[in-house]
Amino acid sequence: MKDTAKLKEVLTLHVCEGKMMTADLKEHEFLLALNGEELRIDAKGWHMHKNMKVNGANIIKPDLVVDNGVCHAIDKVLMPKMSMVSKPM
Repeated sequence: MKDTAKLKEVLTLHVCEGKMMTADLKEHEFLLALNGEELRIDAKGWHMHKNMKVNGANIIKPDLVVDNGVCHAIDKVLMPKMSMVSKPM
């Protein structure tokens, strides 16, 4: 992606502050991403061996502990809400 500002928006939509395992995520309906947007957590059916979801993406590999926190692998790229205001030409 050549537009580094847009790339930063996409990447920071995938990150939240703190260390949250799936057991913690199920207690939340929304989380705030680093880019300022809300992430919707859907844990319905999680206890019945169905995937927990974030903004409609399935969490396919939860609770991956990494050096700086916890990673939850999802099955698609989340895209930030794009501004409806067009740039002047």
